[in-house]
Amino acid sequence: MSGEDSSATPRNAVVVGAGLAGLLAASVLAGADYDVTIVERDRLPAGPDARAGIPQAHHTHLLFERGETGVEELLPGIRSELREAGAVSLGLPGDLEWVGPAGVIPRFPSRRTVLSCTRPVLDWTVRRRVSRDPRISFREGARAIGLETSAGAVTGLRLRCGDTSEVIPAALVVDASGRSSAAPAWLVDAGFPAPAEETVDAAIAYTTGLFRRTAPVPGPARGVYLQVSGTSLPRFGIALPVERDRWIVAVGGLRGHEPPTDQEGFAAFAATLASPALAGFLAGAVADSPLRGFRPPGSRRRHFDRTARRPEGFVVVGDAVCTFNPVYGQGMTVAVRQALALRGVLTDHGTGPGFTRRVQRAVAAEAAGPWKIAEAEDLRHPGTRGGHRTPLHRLQHAYLDRVQRAATADVTANYALLDVLALCAPPTRLFAPSVLFSALRHGGR
Repeated sequence: MSGEDSSATPRNAVVVGAGLAGLLAASVLAGADYDVTIVERDRLPAGPDARAGIPQAHHTHLLFERGETGVEELLPGIRSELREAGAVSLGLPGDLEWVGPAGVIPRFPSRRTVLSCTRPVLDWTVRRRVSRDPRISFREGARAIGLETSAGAVTGLRLRCGDTSEVIPAALVVDASGRSSAAPAWLVDAGFPAPAEETVDAAIAYTTGLFRRTAPVPGPARGVYLQVSGTSLPRFGIALPVERDRWIVAVGGLRGHEPPTDQEGFAAFAATLASPALAGFLAGAVADSPLRGFRPPGSRRRHFDRTARRPEGFVVVGDAVCTFNPVYGQGMTVAVRQALALRGVLTDHGTGPGFTRRVQRAVAAEAAGPWKIAEAEDLRHPGTRGGHRTPLHRLQHAYLDRVQRAATADVTANYALLDVLALCAPPTRLFAPSVLFSALRHGGR
């Protein structure tokens, strides 16, 4: 559907979705002198509480160093606000009892950091900060249902609130509505082609709960991270400190290795992992929340950057563009980087002709490297559906196996692997001469 509304101005913008990606996009646009309306179908909680629109809110979320520094750049002082709310900074690899696919990772001096807190605390802290901006307002309980366009450009967003519909005039609409985004259907309804999609589904499932320790955590580690140890036992586990002296603990597996959601079964599943560290942790902890299971849909990437025709003034970011296997912890850091990319285009080029395509390409570029990492790892497992296994993947897997083995003995390979996993370096970092030498020297079986 298309229409025309003369009240739209170049400085009215609408952001769909009040998650991290939407909040940061709204802040960027307000900084560029837009009056921004954030449209959210949920009623937003008054404090750091979970909400229905984020079904994974009860599960583990990580903000890698690259994401944390990016949030601080966008919202100066937010790092202190997150720590005041209870977020915990962990050093990598030194603060973790970490077992990778090739074995125990030594606690080398920490090179990177990761911020750990529950998702409701992160969302609430950022939302509270963004809501202070007088240029930003919220429309809660409203569902976005389509675009208004005229002469190939966006003029507004159509909403439904209960039984009534309305149009918010805007010359810029940013869709940050997450995995459930209907952006492809909106484009088709407005006379534009839907983007091509690719999917990879490793059929992951996990169970998560909050715990309190009844005794000090044994040993020097402040967290436990047990990666999938191989195709024969594709299970994993993680325990990290979060706000209010609690720990968030999750166990999971790929297809055929789904964890139970009762406390006894949860502990028994933890005992089957590649290291006894997580089971030992649970032995000295008591539950502080119900256990919740989750089976996310497969990873999906939509190529809005490659569509031949698209309406000027419509941008898609965050999970609406690309979702990842959650075990890699990439999603929030990618969303932060995409907000920085939006700001970069606004700063360098403004909103003149070609703005939308520039932004969409910059957003896609931030997701490309993490997608390649996640896809390649998911395609190791025979139960994974989608994707395209190629001889190149087999070579990559063989080389990465050597790097992972080297990372259990040599700091050069360890730091390079950590830089890539934490999204502080592109995958090509693993092919640097020093890493190649380490893989050859230390990566034998």
